[in-house]
Amino acid sequence: MEEAGVIESYNAKINLESIGHTMGVFISAKIRFGELENFHSVVKEMPEITECHSLTGNDCLLLRANVKSTAHLEKLNRRLHHYGE
Repeated sequence: MEEAGVIESYNAKINLESIGHTMGVFISAKIRFGELENFHSVVKEMPEITECHSLTGNDCLLLRANVKSTAHLEKLNRRLHHYGE
């Protein structure tokens, strides 16, 4: 089935609490014009961000992240703010 392309990948489910990431959050983002490629490159290197979905409407993206605390979330938001709102 793998060779036929029916099975594309295997996934591991991580217990995020076991590594201290006890707070799951969603972050909506509006990326500045011309920054989307840079944003995607940077987000791929952020282990806190586990999903990134395109949106229609006022915001461009919806990010799912797991953080250790509200202070960790604020630090993550400051890093993301460089690319938009």
